[in-house]
Amino acid sequence: MLQAFGRPEISSAFEELSKAGAEMLKLASFSREKSEEVMGTGFPMEFGGGSHAPFDMIGDFIRGMCGIMVDMFRRPD
Repeated sequence: MLQAFGRPEISSAFEELSKAGAEMLKLASFSREKSEEVMGTGFPMEFGGGSHAPFDMIGDFIRGMCGIMVDMFRRPD
């Protein structure tokens, strides 16, 4: 099974994954710095500064998919 790792296309795939991992480390560092900067001004950060769609937040964490669909049907406004 280890022979596959010697194939050029497999080696290059691992090299590309390594590059992607290095970029993600840069992103995580930048994101951490910005989060600390924003928190230093007094604003709390949730989910590292990301956001979610309201439908997903309610459906995933509060009402469930069936519950939110019934809510929308019963009260479309």
